[in-house]
Amino acid sequence: MKKLLLSILALGTPLITVQAAPGKATFLPPGSKERKAVLDALRKPVERNVKQTVVFYEVKVRTKSNWAYVQAVPRNSQGKTLKAFDPDTEPAVIGLLKKQGNTWKVLYFGFGTSMDPVSEARHKYPKAPRSLFPSLPGEFPGDGSYGGNGFNNHD
Repeated sequence: MKKLLLSILALGTPLITVQAAPGKATFLPPGSKERKAVLDALRKPVERNVKQTVVFYEVKVRTKSNWAYVQAVPRNSQGKTLKAFDPDTEPAVIGLLKKQGNTWKVLYFGFGTSMDPVSEARHKYPKAPRSLFPSLPGEFPGDGSYGGNGFNNHD
């Protein structure tokens, strides 16, 4: 048994694999290359729109197949509300992206304090997996990974 275990470890074969349940979207973990690629793709049109550098806070990134959904609070590089918005209202940005080859393309992004941008994205892209989207404002259905809400401080 000891020789078999050593042989398996020497070959680099994992003893345990983790896969998402079929039909479910999964959170991309903070610090992953894929998460960075998704956020960098979304950052470009957001920065063009608000005309300043953006850092995303309270970030959630969910993926399924070649689709990604992002929900985040955009702030400036000092962590303050963007000039484009009322300081008393800090809207979230949502983005729907699709991977084409090795590149994430932004299909839709919008700002809001309600479910309006989410509803609009769902309407414009009906083929996007429903499990990507939150069912209620600020809530994601499913796995509850990363502290139960998928948030990290900022990206």
